[in-house]
Amino acid sequence: MYEIKVILESSDKNPWGEFKVVKRLDVKRLNVAARSKSPAASASAARSKSPAAKATNVCGFVVQYVTKKTVVYALCEDNNVRQISSIDDFTSDRVKYMNHSYYELFPILNGKSIYNDSFSNGAVLRYSKRGSLWISDNNPPTMGKIDQEGIMYFIPDHKANVENVINIIDNSTKKRSSILMNILGINWDLNPTMPANGLPYMETHDPDVKKKLESKLESLSNSKHIKHTVTVVWDGIKPYKNTNSVGNNTSNKCNPIKEKNNVSNKRDGTTIIAYNEIIPL
Repeated sequence: MYEIKVILESSDKNPWGEFKVVKRLDVKRLNVAARSKSPAASASAARSKSPAAKATNVCGFVVQYVTKKTVVYALCEDNNVRQISSIDDFTSDRVKYMNHSYYELFPILNGKSIYNDSFSNGAVLRYSKRGSLWISDNNPPTMGKIDQEGIMYFIPDHKANVENVINIIDNSTKKRSSILMNILGINWDLNPTMPANGLPYMETHDPDVKKKLESKLESLSNSKHIKHTVTVVWDGIKPYKNTNSVGNNTSNKCNPIKEKNNVSNKRDGTTIIAYNEIIPL
């Protein structure tokens, strides 16, 4: 039996929902033999207490199922607050995968994750076709909430298999190419442009396929499942809006409100990040 430990490495945030969180994953083998009354088992357990000995034997993959849910509202030129039905369209595809679920794999070598769990997104505003933000006077202010959840567990595997996957990931990322690879009996996509940033990635919208995939992966699991969540909120509308409230209107088109005294330039959709404790499932 193994145990996953998630360590927050860094966190950064900017206005309008922009954020980045980086977490490290460590995996250790639990000393289950210590509970045995057998002298031989006790002696073996005592020898296994060396951290180096434990770490070098821990190789495999952490499976994580990620769910990201986002709701965004914008203040439009008719002084109405509308829910944005497609964040991709609203941001000209510059801020993507804001409502998305997928599986990803983290190679574990000698008890350590080779790649960090890094997740982020840009400011949720309108973008120009060149990719830079529109100036404040031409950008509808937004408010919103992002909930990102990860459920993970560990699958042990041979060290040689893990090292092979690491080598292919590194080459795929450097070449910016998509590579399909069979790992743990499942085909994974190593496309660096996908949400897993080049790590083995898998998504499915078919409930039956997802159920079979979950069943296969969980049958290989040798650890407790743990859940960690991040919540991101911002509100660049509330301090400035007048009498209009959020209605049922949804739209992707929202022209900026015309405000006097250069109020638009004074807006600040301050981002707040909250971390929920890691919960064993």
